[in-house]
Amino acid sequence: QRLRQQLALAAGGGACTLRVELDDFGQHFDSPSSSRAVLRGEALLLARARTPLARHPVRVEVAAAADAAGGAIALAAASDRLAASLGDWLRSQDLAACRPAG
Repeated sequence: QRLRQQLALAAGGGACTLRVELDDFGQHFDSPSSSRAVLRGEALLLARARTPLARHPVRVEVAAAADAAGGAIALAAASDRLAASLGDWLRSQDLAACRPAG
């Protein structure tokens, strides 16, 4: 939901769809006292007919405290970073195919 809200303005509204497929959304422990939040996957910009216009691999890592609360905070921060990164990527795309005809 956070990602959807933050990206609502980035694409400028149109007929295209942004699909984000995450293969990893979790807290990884490097040691008993160290962890990180990891988001990894792919973003796809799809045209009206759901044909891919562009693909963008995504990977975000944020250091986290080695407990559940720290993991939750780091995952929220990683989601915010992902939204910012996707917004930048969308702004760099040619979105002509996403604009309504007419």
